[in-house]
Amino acid sequence: MIGQSSKIEFKQGATVTGVQIPAPISGKVSRISCPLVNQLGCGVSITPTTSQVTAPFNAHVIAIDISIGQIVLQAKNKLKLAIQLPFEYKQNLGLGIKILVKLGQAVTLDQPLMELNLYKMSHNSTPTHLYIFWLNAQTIKRIVVPRTHVEHGADPLFTLVTE
Repeated sequence: MIGQSSKIEFKQGATVTGVQIPAPISGKVSRISCPLVNQLGCGVSITPTTSQVTAPFNAHVIAIDISIGQIVLQAKNKLKLAIQLPFEYKQNLGLGIKILVKLGQAVTLDQPLMELNLYKMSHNSTPTHLYIFWLNAQTIKRIVVPRTHVEHGADPLFTLVTE
């Protein structure tokens, strides 16, 4: 997966033809600065301004790790998306994270996946970042990020370009 992060293009206000993936949470969007996450896949970091994380598409939950608030979703087309806090958050043993789904569960667009208690979390990690990244983006040519701030339910987080 090394080098997959080069597929990410931050283009403010860009209108691109492709599959739009809605923002699962509101917040400030930036590049992922963690080298390990960049080796695992390609995506973005969001500094949340709201507490509820929802499913950005219909999928199945294929992995959960409550200690880092990780939920991995797999779409019908086999694309996998991970949503998680930084690996360093593991030392907090899941404090402030409430997982609302179960392993193997089918989820639908906008279904709540987890709740983050941003107040509790701010005492342990400043600022709180939520990584949202594709684990198997080989079939995706480009991933366009059109905004530096997203509102859940209103803005796309990604546009996936396959051609």
